[in-house]
Amino acid sequence: MIFKYFAYGTVFLLGIVFLISLWVILKNLYSINRETSRQIKRTQLRLGILSYLSDETVMNELLITINQSPELISGVLGQLASNISLEDKPKLDALLNHPAMLAIISREVKKLNSRNWHVRQRAATYLPYLCAAEKISEALIIALEDKHDEVRVAAALSLAQLKESHATAKIINSLTYSNAIPWARTLEVVLQMGPAAKEPLIEILEDSNASERAKTIAVAYLGIQRSQGTSALIQRFSDSKDINLRIQSAKALGILHESSSLETLINGMQDNAWEVRAMSAQALGNFSQHQALEILEKNLGDPAYWVRYNCANALMIKREAGMLVLRRNLDNQDKFIRDICNQSVQTMQMNASLSAPTLT
Repeated sequence: MIFKYFAYGTVFLLGIVFLISLWVILKNLYSINRETSRQIKRTQLRLGILSYLSDETVMNELLITINQSPELISGVLGQLASNISLEDKPKLDALLNHPAMLAIISREVKKLNSRNWHVRQRAATYLPYLCAAEKISEALIIALEDKHDEVRVAAALSLAQLKESHATAKIINSLTYSNAIPWARTLEVVLQMGPAAKEPLIEILEDSNASERAKTIAVAYLGIQRSQGTSALIQRFSDSKDINLRIQSAKALGILHESSSLETLINGMQDNAWEVRAMSAQALGNFSQHQALEILEKNLGDPAYWVRYNCANALMIKREAGMLVLRRNLDNQDKFIRDICNQSVQTMQMNASLSAPTLT
């Protein structure tokens, strides 16, 4: 009797396994066919848009194709963005501003409120390709408050792409809210705004309530963008309690290399953090004043290797003047100084021999 029930149980389990396997196979086939169909539709949309831009198709014909697959248009436009020339932009704008596109745009905006964060992320990514900034700016700013990092980053990138500089502070606050997103990633987003972000970032630096991470991003941006006239403002943060802010301040001052920054960088060579001293040494390589040579020579024996290395490297940049300092210290009593100077002199000699013309 027991064997009979065991046999029934085995058959029942095998039946369940068979049904599950069948369901998986059918589901995979459905997914493959669905994706194949969507890919065909994407190709049709892509070819339709390109034909319209090259005057081979009229707008009404293209709108028919778009209305057959309205959910795919934003992604296709995103893929085509890099291939659309400035000459084609007016025609594309005419298409996107057509009344028939309003319903599609409205539906994409509503996706920012979807329960699925993947849908929200996709909408935040592709909306800039569908319409002008004034139509979606506020919706994207609201998306900066999304609980998912991925959605906030997508919204921030889109705002930066649209050059919505008034949202700069909100972008920084959104992406620096937690430590999950590195501040360097936020800087990459802000840099996409180009020069438009300069004034909002200066306002952040002048705001006593702004976070240290926000100020770090602002200082790094001003340095990378070579924003002349901002050295005095950046110097205020050279003694900040935040080490990253001090490092970025030294880096930015070195890039801008205004003479008024020299004393600040010299003081940076006395910082308790070796990272700040190393960055200050690197920055001093851009200054030709005699004081810069003196402080670099003085710190060739710094306890931290990277400080010694950057001092020597900064002297190498100064060519003849730096070479004299390095050679003068080849017999220094300090072993660290002898080693780094010897290494630097050998490097300079090797570079000189490699760059010298050869006789044939």
